[in-house]
Amino acid sequence: MFLLLLFLGCFFCLPDGLHASEPKTEEPPPRLLSQDLENKRLGIILGTPKNTFIAALFPGVHTLDFRSTTDMLFSLHAGDLHAAITNEEHMQDIFTQNPVLLLLSDNVFSLPEGPASLSIVFRDNKAARDFGFRKEHTESFRERAVNRFYHNFIEEQRYMLIINGLKVTLLISLLSAILGSLLGGVVCYAHMSKRKTISRIARGFIGFMNVTPLLLLLLILYHFLFSGLNISTLIVAVIALGMQFGSQMAEVFRTSILGVNIGQQEAAIASGFTRFQSFIHIIFPQAFQRIIPIYKTEFINLVKMTAWLGYIGIQDLTHASDIIRSRTYDAFYPLFFAAILYGLIAWAIILIMQRVEISFDPRRKRFNMLKEVAK
Repeated sequence: MFLLLLFLGCFFCLPDGLHASEPKTEEPPPRLLSQDLENKRLGIILGTPKNTFIAALFPGVHTLDFRSTTDMLFSLHAGDLHAAITNEEHMQDIFTQNPVLLLLSDNVFSLPEGPASLSIVFRDNKAARDFGFRKEHTESFRERAVNRFYHNFIEEQRYMLIINGLKVTLLISLLSAILGSLLGGVVCYAHMSKRKTISRIARGFIGFMNVTPLLLLLLILYHFLFSGLNISTLIVAVIALGMQFGSQMAEVFRTSILGVNIGQQEAAIASGFTRFQSFIHIIFPQAFQRIIPIYKTEFINLVKMTAWLGYIGIQDLTHASDIIRSRTYDAFYPLFFAAILYGLIAWAIILIMQRVEISFDPRRKRFNMLKEVAK
Protein backbone atom coordinates (compact mmCIF):
# COMPACT_ATOMS: atom_id res chain seq x y z
CA MET A 1 0.00 0.00 0.00
CA PHE A 2 2.87 2.38 0.91
CA LEU A 3 4.60 1.67 -2.41
CA LEU A 4 1.34 2.31 -4.33
CA LEU A 5 0.83 5.68 -2.63
CA LEU A 6 4.45 6.59 -3.25
CA PHE A 7 4.11 5.75 -6.95
CA LEU A 8 0.93 7.81 -7.34
CA GLY A 9 2.50 10.78 -5.53
CA CYS A 10 5.57 10.73 -7.76
CA PHE A 11 3.36 10.47 -10.88
CA PHE A 12 1.21 13.49 -10.06
CA CYS A 13 4.27 15.53 -9.08
CA LEU A 14 5.89 15.06 -12.49
CA PRO A 15 6.01 18.04 -14.83
CA ASP A 16 3.22 18.25 -17.34
CA GLY A 17 5.56 17.65 -20.21
CA LEU A 18 6.46 14.19 -18.88
CA HIS A 19 2.86 12.96 -18.67
CA ALA A 20 1.76 10.58 -21.43
CA SER A 21 -1.25 12.20 -23.09
CA GLU A 22 -3.17 11.94 -26.37
CA PRO A 23 -1.98 14.27 -29.12
CA LYS A 24 -4.15 17.33 -29.30
CA THR A 25 -5.86 18.30 -32.53
CA GLU A 26 -4.18 21.30 -33.97
CA GLU A 27 -6.32 24.38 -34.20
CA PRO A 28 -6.59 25.93 -37.66
CA PRO A 29 -4.36 28.94 -38.12
CA PRO A 30 -6.17 32.27 -37.68
CA ARG A 31 -5.01 33.41 -41.13
CA LEU A 32 -3.22 31.48 -43.80
CA LEU A 33 0.01 32.83 -45.17
CA SER A 34 0.37 33.56 -48.85
CA GLN A 35 3.18 31.03 -49.23
CA ASP A 36 0.90 28.32 -47.75
CA LEU A 37 -1.63 28.91 -50.53
CA GLU A 38 0.71 28.94 -53.48
CA ASN A 39 -0.49 26.67 -56.32
CA LYS A 40 -3.87 26.21 -54.54
CA ARG A 41 -6.83 26.46 -56.89
CA LEU A 42 -10.21 27.58 -55.53
CA GLY A 43 -13.32 27.23 -57.71
CA ILE A 44 -16.15 29.77 -57.50
CA ILE A 45 -19.36 30.45 -59.41
CA LEU A 46 -19.60 33.46 -61.67
CA GLY A 47 -21.38 36.24 -59.83
CA THR A 48 -20.24 35.21 -56.35
CA PRO A 49 -19.19 38.30 -54.35
CA LYS A 50 -15.63 37.00 -54.04
CA ASN A 51 -13.99 40.40 -53.82
CA THR A 52 -15.70 41.16 -50.50
CA PHE A 53 -14.43 38.29 -48.41
CA ILE A 54 -12.70 35.53 -50.41
CA ALA A 55 -9.61 37.59 -51.12
CA ALA A 56 -9.35 38.58 -47.45
CA LEU A 57 -10.04 35.07 -46.18
CA PHE A 58 -7.69 33.29 -48.61
CA PRO A 59 -4.87 35.71 -49.50
CA GLY A 60 -2.87 34.63 -52.52
CA VAL A 61 -5.24 31.85 -53.61
CA HIS A 62 -5.80 31.31 -57.33
CA THR A 63 -9.54 31.42 -58.18
CA LEU A 64 -11.18 29.77 -61.17
CA ASP A 65 -14.66 30.79 -62.35
CA PHE A 66 -17.33 28.24 -63.32
CA ARG A 67 -20.77 28.74 -64.82
CA SER A 68 -22.53 25.89 -62.92
CA THR A 69 -22.09 24.23 -59.55
CA THR A 70 -22.15 20.77 -61.10
CA ASP A 71 -19.20 21.52 -63.42
CA MET A 72 -17.24 22.99 -60.55
CA LEU A 73 -17.83 20.00 -58.26
CA PHE A 74 -16.91 17.54 -61.00
CA SER A 75 -13.66 19.46 -61.56
CA LEU A 76 -13.06 19.25 -57.82
CA HIS A 77 -13.72 15.52 -57.83
CA ALA A 78 -11.36 15.08 -60.81
CA GLY A 79 -8.55 16.83 -58.93
CA ASP A 80 -8.43 20.02 -60.99
CA LEU A 81 -9.30 22.08 -57.89
CA HIS A 82 -8.23 21.99 -54.27
CA ALA A 83 -11.52 23.44 -52.99
CA ALA A 84 -14.77 24.99 -54.22
CA ILE A 85 -17.18 27.56 -52.78
CA THR A 86 -20.86 27.10 -53.52
CA ASN A 87 -24.38 27.34 -52.14
CA GLU A 88 -25.04 24.73 -49.46
CA GLU A 89 -28.73 23.96 -50.18
CA HIS A 90 -28.16 23.66 -53.91
CA MET A 91 -25.06 21.58 -53.27
CA GLN A 92 -26.96 19.02 -51.18
CA ASP A 93 -29.40 18.46 -54.05
CA ILE A 94 -26.51 17.89 -56.45
CA PHE A 95 -24.92 15.37 -54.07
CA THR A 96 -28.22 13.47 -53.87
CA GLN A 97 -28.70 13.38 -57.64
CA ASN A 98 -25.07 12.46 -58.45
CA PRO A 99 -23.76 9.44 -56.51
CA VAL A 100 -20.26 10.12 -57.89
CA LEU A 101 -20.17 13.50 -56.14
CA LEU A 102 -21.59 12.04 -52.94
CA LEU A 103 -17.99 11.26 -51.94
CA LEU A 104 -17.42 14.97 -51.45
CA SER A 105 -20.30 15.40 -48.99
CA ASP A 106 -18.15 14.56 -45.95
CA ASN A 107 -15.72 17.36 -46.76
CA VAL A 108 -18.11 20.31 -46.50
CA PHE A 109 -17.27 23.22 -44.18
CA SER A 110 -19.03 26.47 -43.42
CA LEU A 111 -17.07 29.61 -44.20
CA PRO A 112 -15.82 31.46 -41.12
CA GLU A 113 -16.68 34.73 -42.83
CA GLY A 114 -19.06 35.86 -45.51
CA PRO A 115 -22.68 34.92 -46.30
CA ALA A 116 -24.11 32.08 -44.23
CA SER A 117 -25.49 30.34 -47.33
CA LEU A 118 -22.01 29.74 -48.79
CA SER A 119 -19.87 26.74 -47.92
CA ILE A 120 -16.50 25.44 -49.02
CA VAL A 121 -16.05 21.88 -50.35
CA PHE A 122 -12.69 20.07 -50.39
CA ARG A 123 -11.45 17.07 -52.30
CA ASP A 124 -10.39 15.29 -49.09
CA ASN A 125 -9.36 15.89 -45.49
CA LYS A 126 -5.76 16.68 -46.48
CA ALA A 127 -6.92 19.51 -48.72
CA ALA A 128 -9.05 20.82 -45.86
CA ARG A 129 -6.08 20.77 -43.52
CA ASP A 130 -3.97 22.60 -46.12
CA PHE A 131 -6.54 25.38 -46.10
CA GLY A 132 -6.66 25.35 -42.31
CA PHE A 133 -10.18 23.94 -41.92
CA ARG A 134 -11.58 21.34 -39.59
CA LYS A 135 -14.99 19.71 -39.71
CA GLU A 136 -17.37 21.82 -37.69
CA HIS A 137 -20.42 20.72 -35.76
CA THR A 138 -22.82 18.59 -37.77
CA GLU A 139 -26.49 18.21 -36.93
CA SER A 140 -27.45 15.17 -34.92
CA PHE A 141 -30.22 12.87 -36.10
CA ARG A 142 -32.67 14.43 -33.65
CA GLU A 143 -31.78 17.98 -34.68
CA ARG A 144 -32.05 17.10 -38.36
CA ALA A 145 -35.42 15.41 -37.79
CA VAL A 146 -36.77 18.40 -35.85
CA ASN A 147 -35.55 20.85 -38.49
CA ARG A 148 -37.09 18.84 -41.33
CA PHE A 149 -40.37 18.53 -39.44
CA TYR A 150 -40.43 22.29 -38.88
CA HIS A 151 -39.56 22.93 -42.53
CA ASN A 152 -42.33 20.61 -43.80
CA PHE A 153 -45.21 21.38 -41.46
CA ILE A 154 -44.65 24.50 -39.36
CA GLU A 155 -43.30 26.90 -41.96
CA GLU A 156 -46.10 28.74 -43.79
CA GLN A 157 -48.56 26.82 -41.54
CA ARG A 158 -48.46 23.82 -43.87
CA TYR A 159 -49.92 21.65 -41.11
CA MET A 160 -53.28 23.24 -41.98
CA LEU A 161 -53.12 21.40 -45.31
CA ILE A 162 -52.86 18.10 -43.44
CA ILE A 163 -55.71 19.02 -41.07
CA ASN A 164 -58.04 20.08 -43.88
CA GLY A 165 -57.12 17.02 -45.93
CA LEU A 166 -57.83 14.76 -42.96
CA LYS A 167 -61.27 16.34 -42.51
CA VAL A 168 -62.10 15.80 -46.19
CA THR A 169 -60.92 12.18 -46.06
CA LEU A 170 -63.01 11.38 -42.98
CA LEU A 171 -66.11 13.13 -44.33
CA ILE A 172 -65.99 11.42 -47.71
CA SER A 173 -65.26 8.03 -46.12
CA LEU A 174 -68.22 8.30 -43.74
CA LEU A 175 -70.69 9.49 -46.38
CA SER A 176 -69.49 6.86 -48.86
CA ALA A 177 -69.85 4.10 -46.24
CA ILE A 178 -73.44 5.17 -45.48
CA LEU A 179 -74.37 5.38 -49.17
CA GLY A 180 -72.59 2.12 -49.94
CA SER A 181 -74.30 0.26 -47.10
CA LEU A 182 -77.75 1.40 -48.27
CA LEU A 183 -76.91 0.64 -51.89
CA GLY A 184 -75.50 -2.74 -50.91
CA GLY A 185 -78.71 -3.66 -49.12
CA VAL A 186 -80.83 -2.69 -52.15
CA VAL A 187 -78.58 -4.57 -54.58
CA CYS A 188 -78.53 -7.61 -52.28
CA TYR A 189 -82.34 -7.63 -52.15
CA ALA A 190 -82.50 -7.29 -55.95
CA HIS A 191 -79.95 -10.05 -56.43
CA MET A 192 -81.98 -12.44 -54.25
CA SER A 193 -85.22 -11.50 -55.96
CA LYS A 194 -87.19 -14.23 -57.68
CA ARG A 195 -87.73 -11.94 -60.65
CA LYS A 196 -85.01 -12.81 -63.15
CA THR A 197 -84.84 -9.35 -64.73
CA ILE A 198 -84.19 -7.59 -61.42
CA SER A 199 -81.71 -10.26 -60.36
CA ARG A 200 -79.81 -9.95 -63.65
CA ILE A 201 -79.59 -6.17 -63.32
CA ALA A 202 -78.15 -6.55 -59.82
CA ARG A 203 -75.62 -9.16 -60.98
CA GLY A 204 -74.66 -6.93 -63.90
CA PHE A 205 -74.07 -3.97 -61.57
CA ILE A 206 -71.88 -6.06 -59.26
CA GLY A 207 -69.92 -7.47 -62.20
CA PHE A 208 -69.36 -4.00 -63.71
CA MET A 209 -68.08 -2.63 -60.39
CA ASN A 210 -65.78 -5.61 -59.89
CA VAL A 211 -63.98 -5.09 -63.22
CA THR A 212 -63.91 -1.25 -63.18
CA PRO A 213 -61.00 0.42 -61.35
CA LEU A 214 -62.00 3.18 -58.95
CA LEU A 215 -59.82 5.77 -60.71
CA LEU A 216 -61.48 5.02 -64.05
CA LEU A 217 -64.93 5.25 -62.43
CA LEU A 218 -64.01 8.62 -60.89
CA LEU A 219 -62.86 9.99 -64.24
CA ILE A 220 -65.99 8.71 -66.04
CA LEU A 221 -68.33 10.29 -63.51
CA TYR A 222 -66.39 13.56 -63.26
CA HIS A 223 -65.52 14.17 -66.93
CA PHE A 224 -68.49 12.47 -68.64
CA LEU A 225 -71.66 11.85 -66.63
CA PHE A 226 -71.54 14.95 -64.39
CA SER A 227 -69.42 17.22 -66.58
CA GLY A 228 -72.38 19.37 -67.70
CA LEU A 229 -73.92 19.64 -64.24
CA ASN A 230 -73.00 22.17 -61.57
CA ILE A 231 -72.21 19.50 -59.00
CA SER A 232 -69.55 19.46 -56.32
CA THR A 233 -66.56 17.18 -56.79
CA LEU A 234 -67.13 15.96 -53.24
CA ILE A 235 -70.53 14.57 -54.26
CA VAL A 236 -68.96 12.89 -57.29
CA ALA A 237 -66.38 11.27 -55.02
CA VAL A 238 -69.04 10.06 -52.57
CA ILE A 239 -71.09 8.55 -55.43
CA ALA A 240 -68.08 6.77 -56.95
CA LEU A 241 -66.84 5.39 -53.65
CA GLY A 242 -70.38 4.52 -52.56
CA MET A 243 -70.93 2.51 -55.75
CA GLN A 244 -67.70 0.58 -55.26
CA PHE A 245 -68.40 -0.04 -51.59
CA GLY A 246 -72.04 -0.95 -52.25
CA SER A 247 -71.19 -3.58 -54.87
CA GLN A 248 -68.79 -5.27 -52.46
CA MET A 249 -71.17 -5.13 -49.50
CA ALA A 250 -74.04 -6.50 -51.59
CA GLU A 251 -72.16 -9.77 -51.99
CA VAL A 252 -71.18 -9.74 -48.31
CA PHE A 253 -74.83 -9.28 -47.27
CA ARG A 254 -76.04 -12.00 -49.64
CA THR A 255 -73.49 -14.64 -48.61
CA SER A 256 -74.03 -13.86 -44.90
CA ILE A 257 -77.79 -14.23 -45.23
CA LEU A 258 -77.48 -17.46 -47.22
CA GLY A 259 -75.12 -18.78 -44.55
CA VAL A 260 -77.99 -18.88 -42.03
CA ASN A 261 -79.95 -22.14 -42.06
CA ILE A 262 -83.19 -21.59 -44.00
CA GLY A 263 -84.93 -24.02 -41.67
CA GLN A 264 -84.88 -21.41 -38.90
CA GLN A 265 -86.91 -19.01 -41.04
CA GLU A 266 -89.39 -21.74 -41.94
CA ALA A 267 -89.76 -22.65 -38.25
CA ALA A 268 -90.38 -18.98 -37.39
CA ILE A 269 -93.04 -18.67 -40.09
CA ALA A 270 -94.67 -21.86 -38.83
CA SER A 271 -94.71 -20.27 -35.34
CA GLY A 272 -96.73 -17.30 -36.59
CA PHE A 273 -93.98 -14.85 -37.63
CA THR A 274 -94.30 -13.04 -40.93
CA ARG A 275 -91.46 -13.33 -43.44
CA PHE A 276 -90.27 -9.82 -42.58
CA GLN A 277 -90.45 -10.49 -38.82
CA SER A 278 -88.53 -13.74 -39.18
CA PHE A 279 -85.82 -11.91 -41.15
CA ILE A 280 -85.51 -9.10 -38.57
CA HIS A 281 -85.58 -11.29 -35.44
CA ILE A 282 -84.05 -14.57 -36.66
CA ILE A 283 -82.02 -14.23 -39.85
CA PHE A 284 -80.48 -10.75 -39.61
CA PRO A 285 -78.95 -11.06 -36.07
CA GLN A 286 -77.10 -14.21 -37.12
CA ALA A 287 -76.06 -12.77 -40.49
CA PHE A 288 -74.84 -9.59 -38.81
CA GLN A 289 -72.26 -11.60 -36.85
CA ARG A 290 -70.75 -12.70 -40.19
CA ILE A 291 -71.00 -9.22 -41.74
CA ILE A 292 -69.11 -7.21 -39.10
CA PRO A 293 -65.56 -8.63 -39.62
CA ILE A 294 -65.78 -8.22 -43.41
CA TYR A 295 -67.44 -4.81 -43.10
CA LYS A 296 -64.55 -3.66 -40.93
CA THR A 297 -62.00 -4.66 -43.58
CA GLU A 298 -63.99 -3.13 -46.45
CA PHE A 299 -64.43 0.13 -44.52
CA ILE A 300 -60.65 0.39 -44.04
CA ASN A 301 -60.17 -0.28 -47.76
CA LEU A 302 -62.69 2.47 -48.49
CA VAL A 303 -60.64 4.96 -46.46
CA LYS A 304 -57.50 3.97 -48.34
CA MET A 305 -59.29 4.33 -51.70
CA THR A 306 -59.80 8.03 -50.99
CA ALA A 307 -56.12 8.48 -51.94
CA TRP A 308 -57.27 8.54 -55.60
CA LEU A 309 -59.46 11.61 -55.11
CA GLY A 310 -56.64 14.02 -55.92
CA TYR A 311 -57.11 13.14 -59.60
CA ILE A 312 -60.39 15.08 -59.66
CA GLY A 313 -59.06 18.02 -57.66
CA ILE A 314 -60.13 17.04 -54.13
CA GLN A 315 -57.58 17.97 -51.49
CA ASP A 316 -57.74 14.86 -49.37
CA LEU A 317 -55.03 13.66 -47.00
CA THR A 318 -52.81 12.17 -49.70
CA HIS A 319 -53.17 15.17 -52.01
CA ALA A 320 -52.37 17.55 -49.13
CA SER A 321 -49.17 15.67 -48.32
CA ASP A 322 -48.21 15.71 -52.00
CA ILE A 323 -48.70 19.50 -52.09
CA ILE A 324 -46.29 19.84 -49.15
CA ARG A 325 -43.82 17.56 -50.93
CA SER A 326 -43.95 19.74 -54.05
CA ARG A 327 -43.20 22.86 -51.97
CA THR A 328 -40.46 21.51 -49.72
CA TYR A 329 -38.93 18.90 -52.09
CA ASP A 330 -38.97 16.48 -49.17
CA ALA A 331 -41.03 13.39 -49.98
CA PHE A 332 -40.33 11.35 -46.85
CA TYR A 333 -41.86 13.43 -44.07
CA PRO A 334 -45.20 14.47 -45.69
CA LEU A 335 -45.95 11.03 -47.15
CA PHE A 336 -44.78 9.15 -44.06
CA PHE A 337 -46.89 11.39 -41.82
CA ALA A 338 -49.92 10.78 -44.08
CA ALA A 339 -49.31 7.02 -43.81
CA ILE A 340 -49.30 7.32 -40.00
CA LEU A 341 -52.64 9.16 -40.09
CA TYR A 342 -54.16 6.48 -42.34
CA GLY A 343 -52.93 3.89 -39.84
CA LEU A 344 -54.57 5.77 -36.95
CA ILE A 345 -57.86 5.95 -38.86
CA ALA A 346 -57.74 2.21 -39.54
CA TRP A 347 -56.92 1.53 -35.88
CA ALA A 348 -59.93 3.63 -34.76
CA ILE A 349 -62.22 1.77 -37.17
CA ILE A 350 -61.00 -1.57 -35.83
CA LEU A 351 -61.65 -0.53 -32.21
CA ILE A 352 -65.16 0.75 -33.00
CA MET A 353 -66.14 -2.34 -34.99
CA GLN A 354 -64.78 -4.62 -32.28
CA ARG A 355 -67.03 -2.85 -29.79
CA VAL A 356 -70.01 -3.36 -32.09
CA GLU A 357 -69.08 -7.00 -32.65
CA ILE A 358 -68.83 -7.65 -28.91
CA SER A 359 -72.17 -5.94 -28.22
CA PHE A 360 -73.91 -8.25 -30.74
CA ASP A 361 -72.17 -11.40 -29.53
CA PRO A 362 -74.88 -13.86 -28.38
CA ARG A 363 -72.51 -15.43 -25.85
CA ARG A 364 -72.06 -12.04 -24.21
CA LYS A 365 -75.81 -11.57 -24.12
CA ARG A 366 -76.26 -14.96 -22.43
CA PHE A 367 -73.56 -14.07 -19.91
CA ASN A 368 -75.28 -10.78 -19.08
CA MET A 369 -78.59 -12.59 -18.75
CA LEU A 370 -77.05 -15.09 -16.29
CA LYS A 371 -75.62 -12.18 -14.28
CA GLU A 372 -79.06 -10.59 -14.07
CA VAL A 373 -80.61 -13.89 -12.97
CA ALA A 374 -77.90 -14.39 -10.34
CA LYS A 375 -78.59 -10.94 -8.92
